[in-house]
Amino acid sequence: MRFKRFLVLIFIFISFSLSGVEKLSVKIGTYENSNGRIARAITDMSLAQDDNSSKRLYSLSSQIIKDKNNYHNILEHSQKGNGDITEWLIWFLDTFSKSIDTSKILIKKSLFIAKFYQNITEISLNNRQGKVTKKLLEYYPDGFTGGLTNKKYVAMTKTSPETAKRDLKDMLNKGIILSNKAGGRSSSYRLNEKLQNVPKV
Repeated sequence: MRFKRFLVLIFIFISFSLSGVEKLSVKIGTYENSNGRIARAITDMSLAQDDNSSKRLYSLSSQIIKDKNNYHNILEHSQKGNGDITEWLIWFLDTFSKSIDTSKILIKKSLFIAKFYQNITEISLNNRQGKVTKKLLEYYPDGFTGGLTNKKYVAMTKTSPETAKRDLKDMLNKGIILSNKAGGRSSSYRLNEKLQNVPKV
């Protein structure tokens, strides 16, 4: 039953995206690309209804916007082709799959952040340290390019290099961050990912 509904969903998306009405709306100039927006909105709504849940864990429209160039290229190719939409269907299903993968990454990151904060509730951090910790979590899992340095800490917190040095040492001692291999003036730090797995006493 769900497979049939999914096929209907694809048909709706194709109908709005590839129809000649879009060309008419562009000529009018008031609702440029309106069909694309309508197609994405209906698609997201239909997927939510199919999941029978008010909570959305993925967004096909967001994934399409990320791949906007290919989206417009495949539309143009399909509109000007001989009616064969095989290539478009492959793109659509691949995009749908990517939207699920993206959501899995976001969910994993959200769980990591929640566990991380849960495990540092008894660790005292000043406002500067809290701000930098939050920024490190935002960049997880890739982290800062070149790691967290004294210079970056100063830029983020608008404090002095000496204060930044003390704050970083304190965060290191408390286990919030770990030191990267390089030392001296090139010292850099990374988030201590193991804090998400600290066992409760």
